[in-house]
Amino acid sequence: MPHNVLERRLIARITNSSGVPKRLILEPWGEEYSLPVGSVLEILAEGLPGAPEFDFADECLTIYAWSGSTLTLVLDGAELDAGQGPRTVVPPTPTRRV
Repeated sequence: MPHNVLERRLIARITNSSGVPKRLILEPWGEEYSLPVGSVLEILAEGLPGAPEFDFADECLTIYAWSGSTLTLVLDGAELDAGQGPRTVVPPTPTRRV
């Protein structure tokens, strides 16, 4: 990442207190995990200025990273997909020309 670009680091914590397990989807990587009842998910986001977006549905939580970012997920103290190497940075989103 260029040195003249301000980087951002965010941490969010989500607890599944719904009483049922949830499916967790991480986009744009297409990764899927289980979010057990009572579990705590930490989302560590790094990259260009921006913020992740969250979509909470009845059976699913989808997390969307933004262009120029990468995310690390930690479920109950254990990194998801640890040992697989860091996720690639989200590429720029093409702009539509009219």
